[in-house]
Amino acid sequence: MGTRKIFLVLLLFSVLVLYSCSEKINKNENNVEYQDDKMLGFVEKVYSDKDLIVVNINDWFHRDIPKDEDTVIASNIISEVKTNDNTVFRYENGTKAEFETLKIGQKVLITPPIFQNKKNVLAMEIVLLDLTYHEKLRDFLSNDTNKLRVSIIQDAVNPLSYDSEDMSDLISQEPTLNFHDYQKDFVVDYKKELDIEKLPVILVFDTEKLLFKTYNVKEATNFIREWKN
Repeated sequence: MGTRKIFLVLLLFSVLVLYSCSEKINKNENNVEYQDDKMLGFVEKVYSDKDLIVVNINDWFHRDIPKDEDTVIASNIISEVKTNDNTVFRYENGTKAEFETLKIGQKVLITPPIFQNKKNVLAMEIVLLDLTYHEKLRDFLSNDTNKLRVSIIQDAVNPLSYDSEDMSDLISQEPTLNFHDYQKDFVVDYKKELDIEKLPVILVFDTEKLLFKTYNVKEATNFIREWKN
């Protein structure tokens, strides 16, 4: 009887240990990229005259929230990151960088992070990180496996107007529709990245990749219609 009790205790202990390990692994899988003492985000604005950058830290700020298809985070957390002569700038491979090398959309790792409810921090170090494939296309990829995302990149100075009937036909196919102004100073040159010959261009994405590229609204509409069928 005593042996049986010992066995049951050991079995219960083993189950608890396995459960605990499973919980830690799941948490690490959900938040593998984020650390409490190193703030991760994407540069949204650069103010050279103020030695200051504005960084979107939304994912890092919500790092303890498990990420799945049902997770909806409405807030958009922005931090002002100040720099001075003592701030160290470097690339991910260790090569020295400078404030002037920062671009809009750049992924950065900032030490130290913001604390509690503060919205700004003086950076001791800023590391310029390489973008993954999905990070380069994060504003273009669809968030829904059952819906395509149509992104129209246009010249900010001379945007073209589209035929209202053609646009209505495109919208009737119910894709997610976004307009983007082409930015020369963006960290990714989408003209090169997506082999764009001219602007405006119409890009159709699913959740993983570019499916179709055209310079004609009707062609985009026909592609989506065929994809849905």
